[in-house]
Amino acid sequence: MRYFKSFVGAALILAIAGTAGAEGLMWGTGSPDWQYAASGPSPVVFLFDTSTGSILKTLSFESSDWMWTSGVADNGEYLYVSHNIYDTSASLNTHDFAVAKVDRSTGQVLSDTRISGYLGQTYSQINALDFHDGKLYAVENATSGSTLRGYALEVGLNASGDVVSATQGAYVGPYPDCGLDYHGGTWYATSWGYAPDGKEGSLVYTSPDIMSTAFTQIGTGNSGVSGIGMIDGLEFDAAGNLFAVSWYGYNYSATGVYGIDTGAWTASQLYDLSSQLPDTITQLNGLSDVVPEPLTMLGVFLSVSALTGYIRRRRMA
Repeated sequence: MRYFKSFVGAALILAIAGTAGAEGLMWGTGSPDWQYAASGPSPVVFLFDTSTGSILKTLSFESSDWMWTSGVADNGEYLYVSHNIYDTSASLNTHDFAVAKVDRSTGQVLSDTRISGYLGQTYSQINALDFHDGKLYAVENATSGSTLRGYALEVGLNASGDVVSATQGAYVGPYPDCGLDYHGGTWYATSWGYAPDGKEGSLVYTSPDIMSTAFTQIGTGNSGVSGIGMIDGLEFDAAGNLFAVSWYGYNYSATGVYGIDTGAWTASQLYDLSSQLPDTITQLNGLSDVVPEPLTMLGVFLSVSALTGYIRRRRMA
């Protein structure tokens, strides 16, 4: 019985730890330059090891004719990816984004939905995604035909995980680049500004409730994150380390992954991924922690159940 209790305890510890994410692994997104008007190279979603910078898997979307990818979120079963398409018919090629549900093993696009009409905006530029507590959240950054720029959104999903609605949330900031992540009871997001060194960068904003409490800036004035350009992906890992990527920054790498000191709000480049990505990828745009599959959790409890039955049979024999 003593060994059984030890096994159960260990299994529960593993199960609880598993809910925080697969330690050391993150998804990222990368996009080509925006010079292409009608068609061009595919953006990518990639899986990488945060401790080494090694890319383990790369998904591309040539058949979908995607132009940029921006946000990415993992719910443990699918990836959600915000993107626009190559289209010269108006502003669609820069301002109008959709949210795709993607098979995270194969990269197959399972559904793809524009959400611009749900809240009355002409265009919807979704610059960030984050999946938390069973819900998908985003930040709106449309610069044309929208009054919702800088607001958080809850993206509604049906029972199959497809996008079916959007609900306006709290105000984030005037120029969301944008990173978005929930950590330790607080939502973190970024908005364009200037770092203390006077270079273009990102200011950091926080809120305890993404749907009802307006975000407030950490610090004042030019108190943005130094050592990195405009942050387009922001993600804490299970250990509380904060990672970021930047789509643009004067004298800073747009294909680098950075670690951020949350005490001083300074960034240090950990590694540059350009050599492991297609030559056409010029910028990184989103980050998401890897969430263990539900079957992983189920397997732990089934193992406990099987062992319980085995011990009972042994005691009755």
